[in-house]
Amino acid sequence: MAECRPVGNSVTWRVFSSPEVGLAWAAASALLERHRTGCCPSHLDFYAQGLSTATDLDRFLAIPGASASFDVPLEQWPAIAASVNDLRRDRDWATYYRDSGKIHLNLDLTPALVSAFRSLPNFVADISTPYLDISNANAELFLSVVEDAQAELAWRLCWPREHDRGGLQLALNGYPIWGNEGFPGHSVFLHYHGGKPEEAAELARSAGFADLDGPGSGW
Repeated sequence: MAECRPVGNSVTWRVFSSPEVGLAWAAASALLERHRTGCCPSHLDFYAQGLSTATDLDRFLAIPGASASFDVPLEQWPAIAASVNDLRRDRDWATYYRDSGKIHLNLDLTPALVSAFRSLPNFVADISTPYLDISNANAELFLSVVEDAQAELAWRLCWPREHDRGGLQLALNGYPIWGNEGFPGHSVFLHYHGGKPEEAAELARSAGFADLDGPGSGW
């Protein structure tokens, strides 16, 4: 396996946007087919934001290893802690942020957690995953449950001529990426290491994308 030497940030270009999630996924797949194997370790992760604990969590139970996070007002913490204490993990599970007066809670997303929150006040929740295999099956599973949630799929991988911080993101339902307010619909972003826009453009063209919107900051 070639050595990875991440230096600085990637640069990102938006290469495709569409109101149709199927078309955006096809565009992302076209680029994914060009990733380099036998180089750096690759992985896929998901993130969805702004979900309702009362109505939106059940469908994400299908995602392997998913976690749910919430910001709980300090005055409501005793009741919340009593309800979910048996579901806590051995690792740190709650962090108090003095500036906001809220406690940030992170727990494994399980049927028991969803059930516990049905008897609690409604909170806004975010969903995230650990690193998963980059197989299309994992991405398609997430796409099948995301519905109207603002969310992203992020692939960290190597491109044929670049293995420093390469990757791809699919931003769904106007998910705001890298400080912008989000683009309407669903957008595909190509990540490439800085200083090589001609190589990024060549890679995009090889997948059928002639126009690159950017550059912008990446990971």
